[in-house]
Amino acid sequence: MDHVYFSNLANEGGSDASLAFSRPSPAAETGGKCPWSVGWLDPDGKRRSKRIGSKSMAEKFQRKIEGELAAGTYRHEVRKPWSEFRTEYEQKILPRLSGRSQDLVKLSLAAFERLVRPALVAKITTATIDEFVAQRRLEPGKKRESTVAPATVNRDLRHLKAALGVAHEWGYLPKAPRFRFVREEERIGRIVTPEHFRLIYDGCKHAEKPALAQCSAGEWWQALLVFASG
Repeated sequence: MDHVYFSNLANEGGSDASLAFSRPSPAAETGGKCPWSVGWLDPDGKRRSKRIGSKSMAEKFQRKIEGELAAGTYRHEVRKPWSEFRTEYEQKILPRLSGRSQDLVKLSLAAFERLVRPALVAKITTATIDEFVAQRRLEPGKKRESTVAPATVNRDLRHLKAALGVAHEWGYLPKAPRFRFVREEERIGRIVTPEHFRLIYDGCKHAEKPALAQCSAGEWWQALLVFASG
């Protein structure tokens, strides 16, 4: 096998030099058992290893790594703490935004951190995002006896989606989670009362533009108002 190999840690130190980077574990450290590890070369040529336990589990994990390397889907999980990623993101990415936008992003990331307390970036999943939404929607809103508006929740989700997208690109997050945005109420445009419409209609007669041959400017605007009002 060119990329994947496994060995019994308790029996290392023999003639196979390709396994020399894995340290043998004395039986006293493993409760008298002989733990197995799987080692491989990643696509960048770096040596990786993982302690598995039994030989059968090591063989199963070995086949999994072989398949991922062959299919080109292999990703090394980087155990990046959320706190370190957030600092790195705010230092490298946020300076490209306006001051106001930076403040809003920081508020959204702080809300996510406060409610779900993520430890490692790699452990953030779609379920994590759904849990954040559920808790965020229950927090107090600006008005008395209200909760956070759906628009605010969606704003947080947009900023969080952008941040985790970068985390995925940097190799900290194996798979970007799915984001389910909250439905917002459709806003109705400002209603013009009949009295106000009449005032606007009558005021059209003072219009001077557009200059048309077939009708006056006032008549053109009055026709437009009638058409727009349906």
